[in-house]
Amino acid sequence: MVSERTYKIVGLTGGIGSGKSTVGRMLESRGYTVLDTDVIARELTKAGSPILEQIVAVFGNYMLGKDGSLDRTKMASVVFSDPDKLRALECILHPAIQDAYHRTAGESGQDWVFILIPLLFEITKSVNVDRIWLCYAPKELRLARAMSRDGASEEAILARMDNQMADELKIEMSHVVIRTDGKFEDVEKQIDEALEGMMG
Repeated sequence: MVSERTYKIVGLTGGIGSGKSTVGRMLESRGYTVLDTDVIARELTKAGSPILEQIVAVFGNYMLGKDGSLDRTKMASVVFSDPDKLRALECILHPAIQDAYHRTAGESGQDWVFILIPLLFEITKSVNVDRIWLCYAPKELRLARAMSRDGASEEAILARMDNQMADELKIEMSHVVIRTDGKFEDVEKQIDEALEGMMG
């Protein structure tokens, strides 16, 4: 299947609070297609969807929110503390997510498409990308960003961080590292340099 693709994929990733969405918006402003797997997952787990029915069959009605869609907070509290349950969820969600973004990427008509995949390194065996761009910021800054954005406790954010691969390993495995702890202009410059290198 991969050889039949008419486009190449850049996996845009990074730990919680690393600035992935900001970098994604900067890429969109340059005319690139940027697909967010979290957005796709929300769409796939709406009330009454076939994927949600599969999840409920495995995890129970407890995972449903008041509107009948997936309660992502409940699900996260369950799977991030149990590797087996996380794998069970991934087996349901990941194939459907990949089908969705490959379909959209193919329809884009672009040579390069960016896919925002927060846990790319943790699920790398089931994801095929041509390049990896890592968004990076020091842990303390990422923690502050995530607490401010999500309204979550420090303990909750740190628990999620502890379930992710160490930054040092991610850096070694990435083709491009975009530091997001500076000014917006600095991030923009890094993106433009990375794009120029990729297209060269």
